Amino acid sequence: MGKKSKLVSDTRSLVDLVFSWSLGDVLNENLYRNQVQRIPDTFDTVASYKKTFIPSLVDETHADLLLNVLILPHAPTCEILTIMDSDEPPDDLFYDVTYKRDMEANENDKELMYEPQAGDIIALTNVRPKCIDDLNRPPRFYLIAYVAKANDIDEYPDLLQFKILSSKPINYGELGMNKSKRETLFAVRLINLMTNVRVWKALNSEEGNTNIINKVLQAKSDDGDSCSVCFSKEKCCTRISDIWPTIRSQNLNDSQEAAVLNCINLSQCHHQNSVKLIWGPPGTGKTKTMSLTLYALFQLKCRTLTCAPTNIAVLEIAARLRRSVNQSLEYGGYGLGDIVLFGNNKRMKIDNNDDVRDIFLDHRVKILIKCLVPLSGWKHLLSSMIHLLDDPVEHYSMYLQKRAAKQKQNAEKNEEGDRKEDYLLTFEEFVKNEFDSVRLKLVLNDFKVPGSTVGCLRQLRTKCTNTLKSLPKEFSVPISEYALKNFCLENACLIFCTASTSSKLHVVAETRPLELLVIDEAAQLKECESAIPLQISGLRHAILVGDERQVPAMVKSKIAASADFGRSLFERLAKLGHKKHLLNVQYRMHPSISLFPKKEFYDNQIVDGPNVKETSYKRCFLKGKMYRSYSFINVANGKDEFDHRCSLKNMVEVAVVCEIVASLYKVGNASTLVTSDSVWKKLVLDAKKRNCFHNADEDSNLAQAITTALIELDQLHSLLNIGSMLFKNTIWKVCFTGDFLNSITKIKDTAILGEVLALLTSLSRGWRSPHKDKGNVVYDGTSAQLLEKYKIKGHMNLIWTVDIIQENAHYVQVIKFWDILPFSHLPELAKRLHIVFGKLTVDKMNRCKHKCVDRATVVPMRWPVVFSNFPIDDHEEFLSKPLSSLIITANPKTSTTTYGEIAERYSNKSSSESIVNRRIKSSWKLKVGGCSSQNTKLSEHHETPSSGSSQCQADGVKDKESDDMNWFYLRTDDADHHSDVSAGRRVNWQKELNGAGMEDADFSVESTGDKKKSMKNQKRVWIKGTRI
Repeated sequence: MGKKSKLVSDTRSLVDLVFSWSLGDVLNENLYRNQVQRIPDTFDTVASYKKTFIPSLVDETHADLLLNVLILPHAPTCEILTIMDSDEPPDDLFYDVTYKRDMEANENDKELMYEPQAGDIIALTNVRPKCIDDLNRPPRFYLIAYVAKANDIDEYPDLLQFKILSSKPINYGELGMNKSKRETLFAVRLINLMTNVRVWKALNSEEGNTNIINKVLQAKSDDGDSCSVCFSKEKCCTRISDIWPTIRSQNLNDSQEAAVLNCINLSQCHHQNSVKLIWGPPGTGKTKTMSLTLYALFQLKCRTLTCAPTNIAVLEIAARLRRSVNQSLEYGGYGLGDIVLFGNNKRMKIDNNDDVRDIFLDHRVKILIKCLVPLSGWKHLLSSMIHLLDDPVEHYSMYLQKRAAKQKQNAEKNEEGDRKEDYLLTFEEFVKNEFDSVRLKLVLNDFKVPGSTVGCLRQLRTKCTNTLKSLPKEFSVPISEYALKNFCLENACLIFCTASTSSKLHVVAETRPLELLVIDEAAQLKECESAIPLQISGLRHAILVGDERQVPAMVKSKIAASADFGRSLFERLAKLGHKKHLLNVQYRMHPSISLFPKKEFYDNQIVDGPNVKETSYKRCFLKGKMYRSYSFINVANGKDEFDHRCSLKNMVEVAVVCEIVASLYKVGNASTLVTSDSVWKKLVLDAKKRNCFHNADEDSNLAQAITTALIELDQLHSLLNIGSMLFKNTIWKVCFTGDFLNSITKIKDTAILGEVLALLTSLSRGWRSPHKDKGNVVYDGTSAQLLEKYKIKGHMNLIWTVDIIQENAHYVQVIKFWDILPFSHLPELAKRLHIVFGKLTVDKMNRCKHKCVDRATVVPMRWPVVFSNFPIDDHEEFLSKPLSSLIITANPKTSTTTYGEIAERYSNKSSSESIVNRRIKSSWKLKVGGCSSQNTKLSEHHETPSSGSSQCQADGVKDKESDDMNWFYLRTDDADHHSDVSAGRRVNWQKELNGAGMEDADFSVESTGDKKKSMKNQKRVWIKGTRI
């Protein structure tokens, strides 16, 4: 890498360093690995302190650029219209650029529409890049540039222009363009470098205030204590006597009240510099405490800067302070001039935020500019009001004359049309409107007297007019926007902005220094970034508010992260033993939620507030254990993915969260978190220990949401496996062929996919379609005896069979899904499977065809592996017969013997467990008996009874028991009632006799003879079996 891999000196900017990287340098993730060292806990000098962060800052900048280059096809892009030399000196390579706003991208994907911002690093290229190679593939061209300035398109919609600093001179001939016109050129945004440039300048600055930084180089045990010289109860009471009643009225707890008092006392200390840490765990009222602290500093006129890492955090604390101050104002919004919020209008979304708009710097400057315009501003309004008070009657007469003239003019234009006449104001209404339009309510507020407007004017004319005439008509304030911004910042008491934006205050603070720095969410601010506000002129003290036990600042470089680049100043000082003031009462979480973090992170120093112990906090908004106050909801089906912005997302978890409303929960993947060997593992284990752990698919609505999300995300593989949420609790195990998986992935219609998945689930639960609804496989081979065909929307057919697998010491029936095909392709599949099935043994074929029906559910069978094969000689002849049969006779003395086998029902997963399964767990041995002309066949096949027969089933009621004999009822649902109990009937004996065998056992049937136990159209018979 040579010079390109070396860190630059203090005299060279970060932008120049980025310009020096080739595309190969950018793609080399280890470019600075050997130069980044771990950031120490203590420092000897301010110079060494600043220098320590520079290698990690460079590597973080490089990693950020690398990540964005890797997702180049998703980068925001705009088309360049013109590029012209700037008025800047030519050696600086500045160019003025105009661009075209891509309205199509604006409609389809607003993220892809590029609006250049100051600080952007862009690639100028003559092609919209679809991959990295597009940047550097001959004859294509690209160069890197830095956006130095950009017009706000909301303020200047017709002037789409920005200024760039180019990495090298722009050759117009190389671009195929002249200086004012070109064929095709694009600006592709890579990263925004503004914050890193500001940090770079702060770390390389030899000037600035270092008083506070000197206090944080080493551990100091006395820091954080109140100053013994400046602090006394007498002085404290004198200073805050006027404001303390307002603060006490906010119902602060002891720790919050102490924090406010300590900060007030700190602001009054002038003989030393110090840093105070306020430790605010979640829900402990940190924002409330700080807003009241800032309110007290506002009343004390202590010039304070409040920063935070993000715009959201700044807006939160500013809005809270604004509401506190508003309660003390006498004249509406007047008096807020001492509070200023500044930053990026668009990113802060000020236009949609009524709470802070009137304290936002840009908004205030616009109002001031209007006020200072000579023809319509303050001077004009003041003169108009004085004239109105001097002779209101004359003004009213002029109003009447103007109205009459306007009506005459309108009448001439619309002689035949409808005439719309303005409402005629009375004298009193006219004067009132004029007062309101002049907007001098503050000036006139003290002159209110009871009575009519005319009476008020008579009494107040002299006093009010004299007061107005005493006011200045002009102010020595520049009208330029930049000067007005500095004017507002110089005269503000409280200033709010992000830590990065505070770099703009260095010039202002030199004119009027700041006194106190408050950093909210300080534990989420990288220490090098806190160096920006810490060096502002005049600062004597810093108050860091945060919680180092929460999520730290994000670092994109793994190398920089391992060097503790993401560590905050708050965390480092806490690690060194710096005293922290703990806010020790939490008001947000139900005790069941706070239990784990209190124990794991805060050594049980936090107590629950009285509000979270109230009955209202125990309300459950959704039914079920999963939706109690605290739950860990395991979403095992999704997977973490990077989006085009390199941010992790899990769309299945998103679907689950969207399905859950009004409930407190923690969503995640338990298996991933447990193996992470982190605090998340402890969280999962704690949830299981407290019986608060739930799988998301236990809830039918969440299961449906997960399924839908996986279908939409084209992640069917997560559903089509034996352990997925669809099949893990079903009674049938399933398997899929490669042809089936290929076919289902080709289905793009989500409705059809949903139908297929629903059918797969129903089959695995034992549902079977009636014979009349099934389709027939058109083929006469062996496969026709096993293949099942179910129709699906879209002229497709689901093909499946029962298969046999060996599971430990048993053969088990499973469902095998072969394919999803149109009807015309079925004969070809059947022919191919005929060859496959022809290789099966007779025993396996028999087991595949074996069917056990438990009421309306078909359940899988299982057989011991050691059992011998069926004693059948003729394969084809056997397949044409029922797989097995039993003969029940009314005469137990007459019997015949046939073949049989031990069959255990796969009952542990049955969705419709019978009474026998619940009560009887022993095995029974039954002997095929009877040689009678009139008999009932007892078959494992669930066949439709022939005419004149009835369907019988065991009702599972055990009636008698002896040492070696048990008796059960068989209930006979007799459609055509016959008196002859021995009439031929087919029953499914396997349905209710769990584990019943058919080998060498006595078997007999008797009539109960109990009419009381008989029901209409029913008869009962006894089955006598011998216990094995």
